[in-house]
Amino acid sequence: MKIITLKITLTILLCTFIITCTNAQMNQEDISLDYTYIGSGNAEDTNAISFSKFVAKGTIYRKITKNKSVFFHTASYANININYSDALNIVTELEQFHSFSYSIGASIPMKNNWRLTAVFSPTLASNFEGKVQFNDLQFLGIAFFGKAINQSKSLYLNIGAMYSNTLGSPAPLPYFSLIWNASKKLKYELGFPNTGLSYKVNDKVSLGSKLFIAGDNLRLGNNLVYQNQLTPVDNIRLTNFGWGLEGKMKLNKHISLKLAGGYTFSRKFELNDGSDVIHEFNLDNNFYGTVGLSISL
Repeated sequence: MKIITLKITLTILLCTFIITCTNAQMNQEDISLDYTYIGSGNAEDTNAISFSKFVAKGTIYRKITKNKSVFFHTASYANININYSDALNIVTELEQFHSFSYSIGASIPMKNNWRLTAVFSPTLASNFEGKVQFNDLQFLGIAFFGKAINQSKSLYLNIGAMYSNTLGSPAPLPYFSLIWNASKKLKYELGFPNTGLSYKVNDKVSLGSKLFIAGDNLRLGNNLVYQNQLTPVDNIRLTNFGWGLEGKMKLNKHISLKLAGGYTFSRKFELNDGSDVIHEFNLDNNFYGTVGLSISL
C-alpha cells in the first residue's frame, strides 16, 4: 500500500507539472540537489536526535519581454530522516518521511515602479504509512510588493505577508526584506525569514552568511500513541533557527556547487494532535552542514 500510494502521488504531481509547463514558453530551467544534516549532540542523551534531508527541485521560468513579467513553476521532492537515541525506543513510523510539492508563482510590474510577486505552493508531506487524505495537504502562500527606494536603486524594499504551517505558527506572518547593493560585489539583506550578506569574489565564486528559520510539518498516515499518552499523535513539527556561512562556485557555464555550514540557536521538535502539543523534545543546539549542486539549462 505504501509503495502504491507513493507512485500515485508522484504521478499526479508530475502530470500537473508537465501539463502546466507544456503550455509555457520556456526560457530557463533550473535543477538543484541539496543534502542537509543537523547533528544530534550527546549520543547518551535521550533527546539526542539528528536530522537529514535530501531535496531535489526543478524550476521552469517563463519571461515575457514586453512587460517584464516572470512566471515560474517548481516541482520538488524531499526525503526526511530522523535518527533517535536508542533509549527512546521510537517506532519506525516516526523515522522517515517524504514530501512532494508544486509551486506556481509570478512577478509582475505595477505602477510607480512597484513589482508584485506572489507564490502558491501545496505540499504533501507524510510517512505514507496509511491512506492519504485531503487534510494531509499543507499550503504555503507568499505575496509581497517590491520597489527600489533610492535614486541610485541600490536599496530595494520588499514588504508583504506569508502563510505557512511549517514555521511553527499556522497563521499569517509578515514577510519583509531590505536589500542594499553596497557595490557590484557586496549585498546585504535584512528581513524575515532571512537575513544575511553575500560577497562576489569573482565571476565564479561567491561567499555569504545568513540567519535563517526553516521547518517541516509532517503528517502520519496512521495515528499512533506515544509512550502511553492518552491522545494519539497525527503530525510532527520541526522548526530550526540558526546562522551559517555559505559558499558557491561555478564549475562551468551550467553547473554550480554549494557548501554551507553553521550552528542552530533554537531547535523545536513536537509530536502533535492537530495543533495541540502531545510531547516536545528538548533538543540541544548543534552544527549543521549542507552540500548542493545546481544545474542551469
